[in-house]
Amino acid sequence: MFKVSKEKIQEILSSGLTQNSGDSMVQFNSTKRFEEALKSNTTQGLGDNDIRLRQQVFGVNQIENLDSIGFLSAFCINLLKPKSIFFLTLSLIAFGLKYLSTQGIYRIEWIESLVIFGLISLNLIISAIHLKIADNNKKKLLLQDEQSKSVKVLRNGQEETLIARDLVVGDVVLLQENDQLYVDGLIVEQNNLEIDESYLTGEQDLIHKITLEEATQMKQPISPNKHLAFAQTKVIKGSGKLLVLAVGLELQASRIMVLVKQEDNKTPILSAIETISSKMETIGFVGAIVVIFMLLARYMIEYRNSNVNGYSTFSNILNLIIVLISGNASKALITHFQFQLAQTVNLMLYSQNLVRKLNQLENLPFMDQLLIDKTGTLTQNRIQLDRFMNDTTDELTQSRFNHFPQEFQKAFIDACFINNAYNPETNSGTPIDIALFQVAQDMSLNLEDRKKQVTHQIPFDSARKKLTTIINNNRVVVRGASEIIFKQATKFYSLKDGIVVIDDFMRDCLEQNLIQLNHEGRTVAIAYADVDLKNENVDQLIQDNKFEFDRQNLTLLGFLLFLDPLRIETKMTVEGLKQAGIKVVMITGDNSITAKSVAIKAGIMALDSIITEGAEFANKLQNKNEDFKKDIEDIYVLSRARPEDKYNLVKELQELGHVVGVCGDGTNDSPAISKSDIGYSLGISGTELARESSGIILLDDNIHSIYKGIILARNLFDSVKRLAQYQITSHFSLIIILIASSAIGDTVISPLQFIWINLITDLFATFALSYCKPSSYLYHQKPPNKNGFLLDIIVYIHIIILAIYIIIVCIIFVHQSLMVFNLFVMITLFNLINSRMVYLEFNVFSGFFGSWMIYSSILVIGLLQYLIVEFGGIVMQTFDGLSLNQWLICIVIGIGSVIWRTIVILIIRPIIVNNQLYILEE
Repeated sequence: MFKVSKEKIQEILSSGLTQNSGDSMVQFNSTKRFEEALKSNTTQGLGDNDIRLRQQVFGVNQIENLDSIGFLSAFCINLLKPKSIFFLTLSLIAFGLKYLSTQGIYRIEWIESLVIFGLISLNLIISAIHLKIADNNKKKLLLQDEQSKSVKVLRNGQEETLIARDLVVGDVVLLQENDQLYVDGLIVEQNNLEIDESYLTGEQDLIHKITLEEATQMKQPISPNKHLAFAQTKVIKGSGKLLVLAVGLELQASRIMVLVKQEDNKTPILSAIETISSKMETIGFVGAIVVIFMLLARYMIEYRNSNVNGYSTFSNILNLIIVLISGNASKALITHFQFQLAQTVNLMLYSQNLVRKLNQLENLPFMDQLLIDKTGTLTQNRIQLDRFMNDTTDELTQSRFNHFPQEFQKAFIDACFINNAYNPETNSGTPIDIALFQVAQDMSLNLEDRKKQVTHQIPFDSARKKLTTIINNNRVVVRGASEIIFKQATKFYSLKDGIVVIDDFMRDCLEQNLIQLNHEGRTVAIAYADVDLKNENVDQLIQDNKFEFDRQNLTLLGFLLFLDPLRIETKMTVEGLKQAGIKVVMITGDNSITAKSVAIKAGIMALDSIITEGAEFANKLQNKNEDFKKDIEDIYVLSRARPEDKYNLVKELQELGHVVGVCGDGTNDSPAISKSDIGYSLGISGTELARESSGIILLDDNIHSIYKGIILARNLFDSVKRLAQYQITSHFSLIIILIASSAIGDTVISPLQFIWINLITDLFATFALSYCKPSSYLYHQKPPNKNGFLLDIIVYIHIIILAIYIIIVCIIFVHQSLMVFNLFVMITLFNLINSRMVYLEFNVFSGFFGSWMIYSSILVIGLLQYLIVEFGGIVMQTFDGLSLNQWLICIVIGIGSVIWRTIVILIIRPIIVNNQLYILEE
């Protein structure tokens, strides 16, 4: 079929990275031989009929399988675990004992064993669902990431844009500057093509790629590393064509990833959840063992010589052992986290945050430093005329322009709008040309007749720093660098006094105003000179660079102030981030004056703050002293910054313990974005390299989306805290109550009652606490500390005060087992309301009715509890149920948990805040 095997292709590609000699390419020493072997064509590309066959032979261009795991497979994975086999076996033994105790005759006592066996099976199903949800979340993110990778290829002789996943061996990829490579292949055409392979080789030098034919023409030996290009590398310069040789798992980058892949890929919050769950299970297991030994001891002592049915009693103990030990809080916490994570990813997408890397989403709640590129991120990346300075400095409006003297208007139009290099047909011109063209359009000026009178135009260049236009050979108008034109002007056309000579006093006044204007943005001077050029050889003078009429005796019209305006949302977003405890640092390549002006307007820094320049920062980095840490912490604006300065600032802040986010749109931002804990890129105006380096893409290029995403990520974090707080309180209290009741007599809670409580604390609570809206405190709270962030002092306070309440109340009624069961459920039911609070809030009902899931869960649990207590009978060991007075007592005590929590918080809150154990901003 194909004249080359995958193994041979791998041998060739491997030699390109190991820089071996070209021995592996002896049989393939020309592009033509590769074309013949792969049945491809580098000028026409592949046909649509070839694609499926090539995917079958050489594989699909995906590193990980995007096919979701089937439910049956997930169920079998959980069923074959030793723990599952153990509990299923124990449950069957318990049922066997119950069968023997009734001599094989069906009785209602069988139901408990059957239900427990059924619930163990249900637990396996839930675990399978959890595994499938986690797998679906992973596949969804991978699919979203795949959709963002696009390439240009030749197909059927036409240039097409495809998703990188659709590339196959034999495709011809068109390479352009800043492109990311997603396949391995052979360079078959190049134009000054240079590729950065540092990701694979570690070498920072760019590799100049040439074709096999070019090597032959230059009589150079075949060197695979010069002719081959690899996935995960980047085109830095030039263009070319690439014949695809390997995709997916056959890529050299994929093979390297397999070799270096670490076993532990757990994200920060998931690791913390598993640590907490492990401790909960350990405490629960120890408590269960204590209860079990106490029951077995009582069984051996009291029932050995009695007439009690030993089979039935021991079966009950085995059932209790199963429900005590098999309760797996970690599954509930992890399931809740996975469920909430999927929900948050969807909400982030709705808020224009495309999450590419889950670990960065989990880092987001801890972010306390955000480094933002100025141009295109904080600003609109669109130069526009802001003001015009003459006698006064004001906005140039139609009304103001109409009040200019007639002669001034003509000179102004000539200097600004006729003296303009913008070509609307080709859209070519400088940003200032474009801005002035737009002003002329807005003012509806008719310029066509005057433009026809233009005889010559001298373009702007870095030496002259001005644009000159000659009109009718009797007027010269100039526009350019303020300091140069200002020096060459001898007169000033004042709107107030007319044309006046610039004396020393006036020059000083104008210079002071110009300095002030330079602090705000970029200034441009406009001037003119009326001269007679009819007898001059203007063309020759321009050619010989001897045209002097635009350098002397100029009449200054004034100064134009141009700004790249802030985005509408910038100032509001910066203020919101600061209130949320996140320091915003602006990084720009602009000069300090411009950078400071933008930073002050954006609210990033105060008027008296100091700006750090890139060179100064680099010098401090090389010569660290005792003040270096303070110097880094004091940086609000880094001007004249190079890419390495951005990268080094991220690195230094991380070493100081900060969680750093970086937002940028350009290729030069990519190193810093990759290094950061949370990397943002712009989805519309950002480069492919910046997007590939980032963990989150802002689809609308709106930095306010960062702020919205932070609140969502913090709510994800709080959601986990809510359930952890609720579960620890419930499980710890229940273990203490069981131990206390076992010391006095039989356990006050039966196995099926215990299972019902677990369903409340695990299943119902997971959904009830998943739909809580973000607390208002999230908008003003400082980022949490990454050490012990889930169980902070407030969570511990809630656990202690609520556990004390539950334990004391239940022990008071310990001799009334049904009352204890109902009280525990009622208190944990109302504790759902308490557990919504993970801060020191007084009003526990704030936002309560905004989350339909929580009050619906409370109503459903309450109704089911009533049915269980009143109609559970011998199966649930509720027998005749409770009286109305007993129900009222249970409900009042349940509500009392909310009142108890409020009273304690009223007492404790001032103590905590005054001792600065917890900082809470109102």
